[in-house]
Amino acid sequence: MGKGKKLILLLLVTAVLVGGYFAAKHFLKDDDAQDDAAETVPVGAMQTDDVAGILYVCGEDKIELEKEGDTWRLKADGAFPVNQAYADTMAADAADLQAVRLVSESADDFAQYGLDAPETAYVFTLTDGSQVTYYIGNYNSFGSTYYMNVAGTEKIYLISGDLLDDFSHDLRALADVDDMQTVSTQDVREMTLTLDGKTTHLFYAPDGLDTVYSDLFTWFLDEKTPADATAANDLVGKAASYASLGCESYKADEAALSSFGLDAPALTAKFVCTVSEEKETGETDDDGNAVTETVTREETVTLLVGNASKDGSLYAKTDASDVVYLIGADYLQALRDFDTQSLRNKRVCAVKSTDVESADVTIGGKTSTITVTHTGDVPAYALDGSKIDAEQYDAFFAAVQSINAESFADKDASAQDATIVVTFHTSRPGFETVTLRLAPYDRSFYIDDHGALVNKRDAEQIVKTFESIGEK
Repeated sequence: MGKGKKLILLLLVTAVLVGGYFAAKHFLKDDDAQDDAAETVPVGAMQTDDVAGILYVCGEDKIELEKEGDTWRLKADGAFPVNQAYADTMAADAADLQAVRLVSESADDFAQYGLDAPETAYVFTLTDGSQVTYYIGNYNSFGSTYYMNVAGTEKIYLISGDLLDDFSHDLRALADVDDMQTVSTQDVREMTLTLDGKTTHLFYAPDGLDTVYSDLFTWFLDEKTPADATAANDLVGKAASYASLGCESYKADEAALSSFGLDAPALTAKFVCTVSEEKETGETDDDGNAVTETVTREETVTLLVGNASKDGSLYAKTDASDVVYLIGADYLQALRDFDTQSLRNKRVCAVKSTDVESADVTIGGKTSTITVTHTGDVPAYALDGSKIDAEQYDAFFAAVQSINAESFADKDASAQDATIVVTFHTSRPGFETVTLRLAPYDRSFYIDDHGALVNKRDAEQIVKTFESIGEK
């Protein structure tokens, strides 16, 4: 390439670069250019103390606030519990608004900024009766800002989205109400669920019940019926998982409660909880630190859940408040999907080892007796009068205790032709005799007297470990 052509090409590249620079400077001047060193620009349209009214729209709610003395009230409902901090912040931030930059002193084309027919406006009424209106225009992705104009002026500003956040409170969020009363799963000691007309009752007794043959059971359906602990904890966890999504009505009357479906709720959940708190005694220790004590109290929470709202969330309230809240749309369905049959106790035999004094074991029509002598720290065992190893007894006892029902047969089915019978004689008052009877049910299962179906292998393990007693 000749020197002349190289020179021409170099001039063309330079022209393109220079032209690009001036073009970029021209087009970014109003819309996107940001001078990092530039200070913010005060809008200065009003003073905070002069703001006596605020009007804005959030979602479907048109909200008009007015100030009486130092208190903000909802114009349409003077009793509405307006969150005073939110209202104060709206007034203060709007009055002290600092623009990121002044785009134009006298714009002649508001359309390019989305301010010819703005969809968002905040109207402020001042103490002298005059009004100041802020119009919000297009979003500017460069700097995450918005174009803004004060009504009656030709100035265009760029402001941050912080001001818009201040006005993002709909009526639900604006209501200053107490948090919805909730419960913690670990605190629940009793629960009654009435869902779609069907009631399920559970209660927790960590030390067992005297009316049940073993204190190894901790969850119960009634005073004589233990529940499956895993399933009980699962159901309690699901029932206690509700949480407020916001306030729907701060004080619902009978008509409102009916419209929410809370006069005849789909669910009534009653939780009895044991709550522990640390409280100061008024005394101090030797180092001058306050002495506290743990105080335990019982608390009852009743939850009502009614109809679904337009967005699918559910109307709900507790008996502690007149406030109607919204909770998650899937809350009721999770309870409806829960298999209540899973609450049926699956542990076939739960005799406590320290309660056993002897056991009669019948296998294949032959009965033998194991005796347990509790002397000192280590029990001694004998089979039909002959001493046996503790390890062999423990293996047999564990085989009996580890059996769990995999399912249940019809309620009329039982172990009428039992081939495995184990009768424990215990020291537990009222339950001196506890008997497990197992009969073949089909090719895969044995059945007990309560219709529990246990795996054939588990039943055969009882036979195997018993027959191994005495073997070396």
